[in-house]
Amino acid sequence: KFHSQYGSTIIPLQLKNIDSDNIQLLKEGYISGISAKYEHILAGLDVIRYDKLNEINKAFATNNIVFVHGASGQGKSSLAYRYLSNNYIDGTMFELKLSSNFNDVRDTINSLDGLCKGLNIPVIIYIDVLPDNNHWNEVVKEFSNKSNLMFLITLRQETWNKTLLGEDYSFKDIELIFDKEEARSLYNSISKNEKDLINASFEESWMRFGNKGLLLEYMYFLNHGDKLKNKLGNQVLRLETDQKITELKILRYVCLADLYNSKVNCKKLIDKLGLDSVLAQSYITNLEKEYLLEHIEDSMYLSGMHYVRSEILCEILFDENKFINKTDYINALISLVNESDLHSFLLNSFDNNYDVISLFKEIKRNDLHFSWVGVANILKALLWKGVYDFVFVDNYLLFEGLYKKLNSGWFIGLPYDYSGTMDGTI
Repeated sequence: KFHSQYGSTIIPLQLKNIDSDNIQLLKEGYISGISAKYEHILAGLDVIRYDKLNEINKAFATNNIVFVHGASGQGKSSLAYRYLSNNYIDGTMFELKLSSNFNDVRDTINSLDGLCKGLNIPVIIYIDVLPDNNHWNEVVKEFSNKSNLMFLITLRQETWNKTLLGEDYSFKDIELIFDKEEARSLYNSISKNEKDLINASFEESWMRFGNKGLLLEYMYFLNHGDKLKNKLGNQVLRLETDQKITELKILRYVCLADLYNSKVNCKKLIDKLGLDSVLAQSYITNLEKEYLLEHIEDSMYLSGMHYVRSEILCEILFDENKFINKTDYINALISLVNESDLHSFLLNSFDNNYDVISLFKEIKRNDLHFSWVGVANILKALLWKGVYDFVFVDNYLLFEGLYKKLNSGWFIGLPYDYSGTMDGTI
């Protein structure tokens, strides 16, 4: 089992030599705000956050499970990789890439069990939690009592807020919040190595930055002297000016899917746009060179470079363009995103005013067919949508009133006709 998972699900993090050409390429991507990789840390491209590293060290001194959470763009992955690089050696640190299929997760658990039995030295497992994939919790529960196995887990703040922990294992958690003092520390660190910063002082940089924002955006601002949104806006404007209609469509599909925590099937998108495969590849390559999107999973899927970049691009491509109908793109993406991502994609779509009727019309109009995985994820999304509407749309005042009157016994007064069909009309 272990050998089948090693290198695919259980990935060893190892020291490697990076030549100068690759360092420059890595630097261009990293300072442009793409998602951090272990190679970025090996190349020394991050700004070391000593106080946060000390916090993680203190947390591990009393616990073998440590969570680092915060908004996307607060440097969680860079911090985690830096901690691993500074504190562990080759053969003792692994990154876990969990499947959305629970049977695959069981195989991973069995493989980890074999790894634990084969080593008598402490091993650390790093998990970067993907939205709506809760299988990581099963893994942690299974191994929480293994004294030689440590877990460092990073997750977005919204995922942390809705995750129930505490009953199955003990842990420590660290929240990353980017404030003026950390911005000052980052500025001082960067200014020691970069003597030609556009902003002559920290106070000037912080004021021009707007006195608030994400770490990723501030780092971009220091390195480029402009805000990330301005840069992305200019890139989109150049595509519009050059009438790159197809590239803009590809970018809209990919960024919207990424914002809704899903990835786009590359072949299906090419077929949807009616493109020749060679021409399509040239379009995608050009967008990759601009750090606007990337191929992932052996080029099978397309994804945004970072959640924050996709969020900004969607503001530019949809919210600031009144001629583009976001619903049309959501409809089309239902058949383009990976079926394992449909649950997350639809929940995010519903949160952004997409309605169930539009979903059913799209499925019927295009005679869409899905595997059982796709069907299961659509049904899960519809169930959650139904529960949300029942509580927060149809009965919010009722729930609020029951809680005020009955406190912990509020559920006694709940209406039992959840579907609204007890009167026999259906």
